[in-house]
Amino acid sequence: QFWPVKAEVRVIENLSAHADGQELCDWLKPARLNLRKVFVTHGEGHAAKTMAARLHETFGWDCTVPTAGQEFTLNDLCLPIPVTAK
Repeated sequence: QFWPVKAEVRVIENLSAHADGQELCDWLKPARLNLRKVFVTHGEGHAAKTMAARLHETFGWDCTVPTAGQEFTLNDLCLPIPVTAK
């Protein structure tokens, strides 16, 4: 069954959450994103948790590494957040 969602899924090719974590952060910095929630779904458990911690430390984002079958309610997460200059 399909459910309508107000979300965007992006695929970034040729980056590894573990080996290229700093490069990914460097690539994200100019975008000045103000994200409410980040789901790290790439890599093995330890690498994904490391990447989630790096994103949190670098940008202050609330990052989660979901487990198989874990469910999330996104209603409150879909509200726009004003972007502030850093």
